[in-house]
Amino acid sequence: MLPTTHLATLVLGGLAATAASREERLWLIPVVLVYAALSGWCFGPSQGVFLACGLLLVATPRLRMPKWGSAAVFALAGASLWIYLTHMIVRDGLRHIPGLGAPLLGFVVAMAFGVGFWMLWRRGEGFITQALKRPVRVTADAAA
Repeated sequence: MLPTTHLATLVLGGLAATAASREERLWLIPVVLVYAALSGWCFGPSQGVFLACGLLLVATPRLRMPKWGSAAVFALAGASLWIYLTHMIVRDGLRHIPGLGAPLLGFVVAMAFGVGFWMLWRRGEGFITQALKRPVRVTADAAA
């Protein structure tokens, strides 16, 4: 199943996260239920987790957690694109190493690999931004 098949679920989650008041979040409950009823035939009963997640986002838009937990969630959320882009490469690479084909190990390595690529991307982005902010020096010889 492609990630884009649940784009409407993502949009409903974004609406729940950006709702300014409890009334706005409660208004989303019938929308989530109607969406689940209309799209349920397409995804099957095993996809009910998306309905549960949508209702959970409406009911509890913010979770309190320790600082280390929020840092881990931030890292995984920021790296989600890189995790998605590299997980198949990691999975296929681990299959060629004897004894490393376990699904749980592949999951952990793919997460670490994606977070690592995200951190490299951010450092490279910062380096390029700083390089572009440096003033260009023009000497008298170059101006002549």
